[in-house]
Amino acid sequence: GAPSQSSGAAPGGGKPTPKHMVMDKLGHLHAKPVGSSLGFHIVAGGVSPPAMLTEETLLRSLLHALQGVNSACFRYNEEKRCFVVDPSYILSRPAWHLVRHILTLGDLHKRLLASTNSTLEADSGKSLLQQALSESLRDQLREYYKVLALLIAKLPQEADEKDASTGGLTLRRLWTCLMGPLERMRVLVTLAEACVPLRGGALASTVHGCSRVGDALAQESCDTILRRVVAPLLAMMRAWMSEGELHDPYGEFFVCADASVPLEDLWTHMYCLDVEMVPSFLSLPLARKILLTGKSVNFIRLCCQGDATNSTQTAGGGTFAGPFEHRQSEDLQGFQMDADGKEFRFADLSAVVEQAASRTNKRLVSMMMERFALMDHCKALRSFMLLGQGDFVECLLDIAEEDLSRKASDIYRHQLQGLLDMSVRQTNAQFCPPDVLARLGVKLLRPSEGEKGWDVFLLDYAINSPLHVVFTPEAMKQYDRAFAFLWRLRRVSHGLAKSWSEQTALQRQLASCGRRLSHRAPELRLEMRQTLHKCACLRNEIHHLVQNIQSYVMCEVLETSWSKLQRGWNNSIDLDEVIAEHQRYLTSIEDSSFLSPKAEEVLSHLSEILRLSLEFCETHEQVCSSVSDAVEAIVSEPDAPVPFARSLAEARAKIDKLGASFSAQLQKLLPALEAQPVEQHNSDLRFLTCRLNFNDYYYKNLK
Repeated sequence: GAPSQSSGAAPGGGKPTPKHMVMDKLGHLHAKPVGSSLGFHIVAGGVSPPAMLTEETLLRSLLHALQGVNSACFRYNEEKRCFVVDPSYILSRPAWHLVRHILTLGDLHKRLLASTNSTLEADSGKSLLQQALSESLRDQLREYYKVLALLIAKLPQEADEKDASTGGLTLRRLWTCLMGPLERMRVLVTLAEACVPLRGGALASTVHGCSRVGDALAQESCDTILRRVVAPLLAMMRAWMSEGELHDPYGEFFVCADASVPLEDLWTHMYCLDVEMVPSFLSLPLARKILLTGKSVNFIRLCCQGDATNSTQTAGGGTFAGPFEHRQSEDLQGFQMDADGKEFRFADLSAVVEQAASRTNKRLVSMMMERFALMDHCKALRSFMLLGQGDFVECLLDIAEEDLSRKASDIYRHQLQGLLDMSVRQTNAQFCPPDVLARLGVKLLRPSEGEKGWDVFLLDYAINSPLHVVFTPEAMKQYDRAFAFLWRLRRVSHGLAKSWSEQTALQRQLASCGRRLSHRAPELRLEMRQTLHKCACLRNEIHHLVQNIQSYVMCEVLETSWSKLQRGWNNSIDLDEVIAEHQRYLTSIEDSSFLSPKAEEVLSHLSEILRLSLEFCETHEQVCSSVSDAVEAIVSEPDAPVPFARSLAEARAKIDKLGASFSAQLQKLLPALEAQPVEQHNSDLRFLTCRLNFNDYYYKNLK
């Protein structure tokens, strides 16, 4: 409008214009606005002239809009999702620039409020972390409302309007005061909208990422929100690690449980890690350690015969505090905020988890080793299943030889169990712990056509909870395979020793009757000597191979693997490491004893050699029996015709055939041994090959 006249006189010499009025171009008088004018207000109908918009009116309208309330100047447009200026108001360009920036805060406030309300309505009762996030955002909104209340209090009242320019709130001062809340609101809106589809650890990761910003005020707000959001997650972690309980009604924890899994598979299949739910402030190794700790607590409680619920009685009669009592509970207090509740250091979380996990896992390993005698049972398996108890094995071979030589369908488990008990009582095995001997038994495989008792006989070792976690069914099958191979090897060695004993006794008999045989049947005596000589040569050759193979397996393989297992178990800090060390022990035995798939060719040649060796033992027994019968017949009936000459010739031909087959198989075995991949045990394997084929003896014969 036109500025008022300084003299107060009307144009043309009329009455002067009052100081509180102004005159438009038509000569009409209007109320003079107080304070600075930032625009105009067009009255509806266009009859009255535009009214000047004062700064005080604009400020009040802006503060209403910042609270999400429509005012005279500003309306919220649902389609554009922002506040717009009422068309009846026209703002000056400088005022519009400031208003546009300030209204951005009002738009963000509306978005944050809508997101928070929708989250509470949609996910209430479905996500603990979403509820915590929504409540924390509401707290941030309360702080925002406090700022607006302080700004409203600074607005000049009607009586003080004249002094507004001196110390009250202005548009520029309002913008200066809202710059910090605007940046904070941007972060909060981004955080709220990013977390809408998330839950659990993924939500905590998003909040943690938003807290890593450069703005100090925004970082402080996000840190406050993060503390609220992770509180349910930390409570879940604490309950899991201290009591083994999953307080996770909505599936937000990174540890998952399968209730359908039987108790026997608790350690291997009941609990797993949901990698997507692991928050970003936890590394995967640390999350796995949390999983392992709670699993150890449950294993102690449920699989160790109810031990360690509160305290555990040791072998000496004392008590041991459970893994989630006393000191561990104190350790896990680190999952909570500090005393003033203003700081939570995620760097300390790793140390808290490590300390609690170390105590629980150490307790479980100690319980397995001491209370449940894991090492003693493994020694028993080594002594019986891996034939480390030599006197027991030889006694069992002697006692059970007659029964095992029958058809597999004609032998029964209870008969062999009696022979096993007898072997135990007659050897040093009787001094093993009673619990070990009570677990020792006999297992018979399902017989096939033509098989003998040797082919279906296995020793058995009963395993119960909690030892079944280490000695799993798969591990016991590996023990069975190793026993079958070692048992056959010892059977051949035992048969060769028996053959040597028979031939030694026969040589003494021939020496005592040498003159009579030379006088009565010199040709038969020569045939006997040649046949027995061939038998002795082939027996020595087979014995050389079998003895070296047996020495390699029992010393270089079993003893070395056992030593590594002991060192590994002494250094194990949790049950998973104990299981892994035992599995490495069995894998090392299989790989080095030619029982793995990659050594199938070696095992096939070696099995054929052992079959030929057993056939030789049977043929040798027949030869010795024939020679002994012939000597007795000649001595008892000097005038009778000379017997058994034809049978000895047939036996010698069979011995020659067995010797040729043995050499052929050995010449196939040696290249297969040399072709084995270079591994840690390969030096022992090369030494074995050198002993078997010393000076390239068999290669020279092949040429």
